[in-house]
Amino acid sequence: MRALLVGVLLFISASMDSAGAELRRVLLLHAFGHAYSPWSDMAASFRSELMEGSSEPIDVFEISLDMARVRAPENEGPFVEYIRSVVAERKLDLVVPVGAPAAHFLQRHQPRRQ
Repeated sequence: MRALLVGVLLFISASMDSAGAELRRVLLLHAFGHAYSPWSDMAASFRSELMEGSSEPIDVFEISLDMARVRAPENEGPFVEYIRSVVAERKLDLVVPVGAPAAHFLQRHQPRRQ
């Protein structure tokens, strides 16, 4: 887990060095909400390491999918629209899924590059 955090911090650090003092935006996408351990513990540790390790300002957004209530991917539409509305005017530098269901959600709904 710590190796993952260090890797992400190095990635962010490298991209920040080349871009100047711009505000960085990070989205933590929680699969089950903020109160579910061990995911909440991991997210808190990640957030703390991210803030302490960056010399640039970071704006962290957190969204909970509460995937325990959504049984089928075809019912995810409201979550997708909500997330799009929250980040519509913001360029995200990093999206971090917290939990496997959040990672699968991102894979299903990431914008297609051309």
